[in-house]
Amino acid sequence: MMFDLPEQAAAPAPSPHPETVALMYEALMRRISDQSADWNQLDAKAYQALAAGGVTLGVASLGVAGWAPWLVLAAFAFICTAAASIAAAWPQTFTSPFDARRLFDEHWTEAPADLRYAMVYTASREAAPANSLRLRRKSLLVTAAFAGFSAEALFIALWAVSAL
Repeated sequence: MMFDLPEQAAAPAPSPHPETVALMYEALMRRISDQSADWNQLDAKAYQALAAGGVTLGVASLGVAGWAPWLVLAAFAFICTAAASIAAAWPQTFTSPFDARRLFDEHWTEAPADLRYAMVYTASREAAPANSLRLRRKSLLVTAAFAGFSAEALFIALWAVSAL
């Protein structure tokens, strides 16, 4: 048995209000900018952990002899610090909806209002969430690097005390 449904006129999809799109654009532009700054800060912290660990181990190795396993553990902790630091600072792509090449390739012929809407859509659906995931990963790796550095410093302190 077949039923014929009356045809209903499809309601037109509401178009985005230009002022709303402008407000969202400004908010998302700030968020992407903040994410970029956080990205750079985490990279700097990763390099700082690596440098501090290397200097600490290097200076400690010039010191007096103590119980050797502490120094070996300190060296292992430095290797962990170096691995986490390098993984955190490893070059990755920061996703930006404001990428000039993408805008040129995909949106060259659009009206300014449509372009702004496309940028807002890309920022909210793709760029900001992708960057948040990568920033979380970077943050965890930097935390691991500083935990490794702390362990290294502890083992060096124990090594120095064992020489007394």
